[in-house]
Amino acid sequence: MLCALRPIEKLWGDWYPRQINRAQCREFVRIRTEEDGVSNTTAKKSFDILVAAMNHARKEGLLTVVPFVEKPKENPPRDKWARPHEAKALLAKLEELPHLKLFAMLALHTLSRKRAILELQWAQVDLESRRIDFNPPDRQHTKKRRVPVPINDSLLQALTQAREVATTNHVIEWRGNPCYEIGRAFRNYAREVNLGWITPHVLRHTGATLMVQNGVSMWEIAGIMGDKLETVEKHYLKHHPDYLKDATSALDRIYA
Repeated sequence: MLCALRPIEKLWGDWYPRQINRAQCREFVRIRTEEDGVSNTTAKKSFDILVAAMNHARKEGLLTVVPFVEKPKENPPRDKWARPHEAKALLAKLEELPHLKLFAMLALHTLSRKRAILELQWAQVDLESRRIDFNPPDRQHTKKRRVPVPINDSLLQALTQAREVATTNHVIEWRGNPCYEIGRAFRNYAREVNLGWITPHVLRHTGATLMVQNGVSMWEIAGIMGDKLETVEKHYLKHHPDYLKDATSALDRIYA
């Protein structure tokens, strides 16, 4: 959030909220996209957080009116996912830092989000029943659902090895401490094998895409990801081997 708000502070930091208008919003977006080279989506994120902050201030009695903030349209989502050989190459490189490899294994095999994996504790991992509960009892539920996920053979081996040498309660640890941020190190190692475009979140998309390509049902994938079925179909149905197959087969028969 701090990164997203720095442009607000730089361009509007000495303003009162009442000074914000549509023209200023459009100028902000122009500066961010044309001069700073960011996408509409990145510029919109700054506005999203600003509006949330102003709404909070209104509830606390610090503002009487929240001004209208005209947000830009988001860019179309980029369909990024790693092919099996690319995922293997990345995992091989991450052997040099075991905690990064374990993170990647969890992301690829459970389709969980970065934060859920970094917050995961061994008390949530049942190696005997081969099950991970990513939603601890004391966690406040949000829109980003966390669900129990089975542990497959590959992940069981990785978790068993990690458990034997664990020194903290957290599954992902580094030098005897919980590790809550792996982004920079992950990017650096990915770049070394020419896969710098693979981010921690791309691993989640990779697992889901490869499942779809191998005929796993949308319902099962939605269950593992903790997403709604319509959300999964919207993003992944096009990768299914039977996608629109009946329609094109009908054309075969018609033209024959």
